[in-house]
Amino acid sequence: MDRVLVAGIGNVLMGDDAIGPFCIRRLQAKYQFPAGVNVVDLGAPGLDLTVHVAGAEFLVFVDCLRSGRPGEVRVFLKHEILLAHSSARLDTHAPALEAAIAIAGLSGHAPHDVRLVGLTGEAFDLGAPLSQTARMGIACLEEAVLSELARLGITPNPRSEPEDADIWWERPALV
Repeated sequence: MDRVLVAGIGNVLMGDDAIGPFCIRRLQAKYQFPAGVNVVDLGAPGLDLTVHVAGAEFLVFVDCLRSGRPGEVRVFLKHEILLAHSSARLDTHAPALEAAIAIAGLSGHAPHDVRLVGLTGEAFDLGAPLSQTARMGIACLEEAVLSELARLGITPNPRSEPEDADIWWERPALV
């Protein structure tokens, strides 16, 4: 079981909705994370998100936000995520986040601490790449994720040679 789960979520085929997976792949390419810290791209999850959430002590979601100023980075706490159903949607996957946290809690395996680190997007067209606004904000989003890990006493090791982030969904399609 992982002590810390850093999970990028988003639909890579919907423009800025890919912010979470994009950020996670860049972090994986730049850093080696200590044992007990799992940094993963979970795609566009539904209720299957519970399987990943249950058992982690600390959980950091990385996602695109739909409200706020485009390019703005914000951090939401667990109670804010759980209250999102009564206010404006925090992100495009809030229903899955709320349900996964609640179901894990009912089973007695809810994370102790949950954060959502998000970057406000502006373009969500099917097949579109990340917008320039999102690209310009990714470095700040990465820093916010690293700050959340630092808060937990976790410092990833920078790779001497960064790996390819493999942003496969932005490659030209082979026909």
